[in-house]
Amino acid sequence: ILHIGLGTFRPVEVEDLTKHKMDSEYFEIPEETSKAINKTITSKKNVWVVGTSTTRALESSVTAEGLVKPNFGWTDWSLVFRYGVELGSSPEPPEIMSPESGVDLEEGEPALFEFTQQPDPSGVLWRYRNVKGACGSEPTIDPDDPASGDPTGWMVFPCVIEAPNPTDEPPYYAYFDSPELDRGEWFFRVEVRDGDDFDEERVSGTDFRASIGCEEYPGEVTDEVIDEEGEGEFPGPATGEIPTS
Repeated sequence: ILHIGLGTFRPVEVEDLTKHKMDSEYFEIPEETSKAINKTITSKKNVWVVGTSTTRALESSVTAEGLVKPNFGWTDWSLVFRYGVELGSSPEPPEIMSPESGVDLEEGEPALFEFTQQPDPSGVLWRYRNVKGACGSEPTIDPDDPASGDPTGWMVFPCVIEAPNPTDEPPYYAYFDSPELDRGEWFFRVEVRDGDDFDEERVSGTDFRASIGCEEYPGEVTDEVIDEEGEGEFPGPATGEIPTS
């Protein structure tokens, strides 16, 4: 399902393509469609995409493995984001919208994590990790273990949402459901990187801690940042840059 936006017909009137504004368009990719596409891909056959809106919908729904996931929402994906530009610094860290600090999480229930990310000319990919420890412990990500926290594959942001200020670029938006939160100390990290940074040299992240069934205090965004090179802690907010080896 495609909702063709006016941006499809908007002429390019700037020399710098990164300044060309592409309107968001709504799309839906049902599960049966994604299965048919993925079967073609894994069979080493060609997938022919007709139309810019179809291309935007599919490129907004590609997983780190190069397959297409069922998806729906608004996308502002464009060729500028697809081809990327020269890499600079790490993308801005994501902002966790929910759960909010100071809100109790239910034991035995999953938590809905919603977060936003500022637009980046190279495109931004995201993933999350989580670890759990016994009550009273402080679980975190092991900087020497790339599998620590069972990281998901890198994913694209599926859509954008309205910016608080009409003159600002609309931020990217994504969400995920956590595992069922049984009793213990939980640590979540939402990480982002440049879409063209295939070596994962620049990763930023935001951390969230929650104590479930241990003490009478809610989850909160922490101020702890872990050095991924294993050289100890370094000062900075939880939304700081995470160096990787």
